[in-house]
Amino acid sequence: EETMRLDFNVLWVEDQPAHVEAQIEGISQLMQQEGFHFKPTLCRSIHEVQRAISTDVFTDEVDLVLVDWDLGSNLHGEDAIEAIRDQVRYKDVVFYSAQRAPDELRRAAFDKELEGVYCASREQLVEEVMGVFESLVKKVLDVDHTRGIVMGATSDIDHMVSECLSTIYAMSDESGKTE
Repeated sequence: EETMRLDFNVLWVEDQPAHVEAQIEGISQLMQQEGFHFKPTLCRSIHEVQRAISTDVFTDEVDLVLVDWDLGSNLHGEDAIEAIRDQVRYKDVVFYSAQRAPDELRRAAFDKELEGVYCASREQLVEEVMGVFESLVKKVLDVDHTRGIVMGATSDIDHMVSECLSTIYAMSDESGKTE
């Protein structure tokens, strides 16, 4: 039987998508086990990124951003992240590289004052993405749970207010009822 899968949309900035096929496959399989459909939108350049994020609808849909450090022709991931941050303020970013160590990536992100950036080697990418994914999904589930508690408490209050008004109405004389 077909179960409903939730989409997990990722903006993925990588100039050589063939280099991350294994990672895409790995993330996709792990997310499938969690009941999610992994949907990466691959952009090869900052120009493609800007075209992709120019529509508000798209930026609202993005759950996570993945950015490679080496984007070819002397362009680096931190510049792409900076461009993305101009339009998409509060999305988590996983910044990765096959050539640079995670602490070098962290330094590059820090120097550009970029927040909410997780850094990983390409080998560790699947693990890192799944860690961020789990914390994002957990936040959403916690929010839903909290919303449920609040809704429950609110409906109790609504009921009490309604009872009080009915009681006051019943005890009032004609002018009180009109008021």
